[in-house]
Amino acid sequence: MRYVWLVWAGLARDPLRVALTTGSVAVAFVLLWLLRGVDSGIAHRIDSIPADLLHVTGRGWPGFLPVASLHALEDVPGVARVASLAYHNSRYRDFKGGVLLVAVDFERFLPVAYDVRVDSETVQAFLATPGAAIVGARSAERFGWQRGDRVRLRPIGPGPEEWSFEMVGTWDYKVMSQHESVGLFVDYAHIDQTLPEGEAGRVGAFVVRVHDASRANAVGAAIDERFRNSSAPTLTATTRDAWMSGRHPGQVRLAANAIVGASFFAILFCTGGVMAQSVRDRYGEFALMKSLGFGGGALACGIAGESVLVCLAGAVIALVPAALVDAGELLGHYGAVIYPPRPSLYAFGLVVAVLLAVVSVALPGWRVLRLSPAEVGR
Repeated sequence: MRYVWLVWAGLARDPLRVALTTGSVAVAFVLLWLLRGVDSGIAHRIDSIPADLLHVTGRGWPGFLPVASLHALEDVPGVARVASLAYHNSRYRDFKGGVLLVAVDFERFLPVAYDVRVDSETVQAFLATPGAAIVGARSAERFGWQRGDRVRLRPIGPGPEEWSFEMVGTWDYKVMSQHESVGLFVDYAHIDQTLPEGEAGRVGAFVVRVHDASRANAVGAAIDERFRNSSAPTLTATTRDAWMSGRHPGQVRLAANAIVGASFFAILFCTGGVMAQSVRDRYGEFALMKSLGFGGGALACGIAGESVLVCLAGAVIALVPAALVDAGELLGHYGAVIYPPRPSLYAFGLVVAVLLAVVSVALPGWRVLRLSPAEVGR
């Protein structure tokens, strides 16, 4: 500890170089935090989906199913509850993006709506009000809609000239950021009676809850077998598998690890080069200190201390705010699926910082150990 002043003296020689190196290390750890957060977000989202839910769609294009299939689904052994989902696109005034309507039988839908948060007062108002709508929190914020407002939308595709709903409340997600809670829940019967012949009586999907989660795949196979030779064959998967379709979490994890690895490899060269240059500039001083009785080990430890402090400072600058900031809320506006990383990330980050410091200073420290006192004038 009596040579700690050597560390501070070394860092004080070039504050700008130290600050830039620390900032570079911090950027690498910010990448580690964000990309691990994406990985945690996907894993958390998958884990939040109950294992006893199945997603049933039509096999082939366009994938619609007759709503009458609901009762046949209820008769499949192992099925506990069934709810239908019908999707309709619409436009609101001059808003360029579409507004999604999800038409449901709400009394059937609520028991299988694992990720939808809506208060009981809103549910009662929805069931008691003809032509009611429960609006996503993000949509209500975007368009300035309030409870009791009359919402008028123009269908995109077959339908009446206009749909009109009374907003009775809002909904949002339990797991995902509320910035993703767009669209409206409306009553299936109310929407269906406004559709032309040939479009009515169809749904986009069924959500099925099974009695035993361990038999979910077997029940899904039984559903597909039941409808195999019908006019509307089904394609059934667990809701987890349906959500992951096209997302490929393993590939996301591989890409995240590759980016983090590449960034730390680059930072290793950065810190190694900076430390090598710093030591090279002080060869004469180190030789003089050796001639005055300082051991090579003490000098090498001082150099290692400089590197460790720089790397730890960069890690702390990046990871301490990470523990305090809700990245999902911060980046939810951009559709990010980010969840606070596991606590082990912070311990892992500090270990990586120390290893990064030790590796980057290994060659300069070895050269100082071999430095001869006779090289004072170097």
